[in-house]
Amino acid sequence: MRQFLISIFFFLINSYAFSQQKLTKDEIIKDWNLSSGIQTKDSSIIVNSDSVLNLRLTKLIDSLQANNIDSLIVFSTALPGYISISKCDTGMFPITSFIIWTKDNISHVKKIKGKCLSEINKDSLTYLFDFYGKNYKKIESEFFMPVIFGGQMNKDKTVSYSMSWVDHEPNYTFYYKIGVHSKSFQFCQSYLDNKKSLFHSYNLNLSAYRWWQQIKQVIDKID
Repeated sequence: MRQFLISIFFFLINSYAFSQQKLTKDEIIKDWNLSSGIQTKDSSIIVNSDSVLNLRLTKLIDSLQANNIDSLIVFSTALPGYISISKCDTGMFPITSFIIWTKDNISHVKKIKGKCLSEINKDSLTYLFDFYGKNYKKIESEFFMPVIFGGQMNKDKTVSYSMSWVDHEPNYTFYYKIGVHSKSFQFCQSYLDNKKSLFHSYNLNLSAYRWWQQIKQVIDKID
């Protein structure tokens, strides 16, 4: 009887193990991309956490394009979990955005914080756009992965992830429109910092991340 119970016990364990299949990193990336619709995400969404700000940024970009500016970058940082006390902010928490473009070899940086706007002229920042020209094939196919520790395919063909979410951390949106090409990246600080994530190195090796770093260095110097 004892041997019979042990056999049933191991049968149940094996059945459970075979009903769940551990996914590889590549399999997780493929599934996350498909299930999240990352590649087909609406590129008109510049800042997805504040519809009023997104509309204002869209109008600013349209006005620049009307003046024959066909290459620009939008760099945004949101701080969810922080209560905004600024009269400029239009959302529930602070969001600061910068639009960068170049015309006649003069680079312009426009800072938008909700309803408030300021503009700075800079020496040429064309190298920021040159980076895209050299790496556009990679950038156009890339996306950031969240903090995931593992994934498995269940018996019913659904996928489960072991993940980590942080409520209070910087959220970044990185949008570009260059010629007919446009794309928006959204990611959080923990995607870059959490070394336990399967995709820590993956995110840091993205061409889009290296481009974002270059732009962040420029923004940090002028803001």
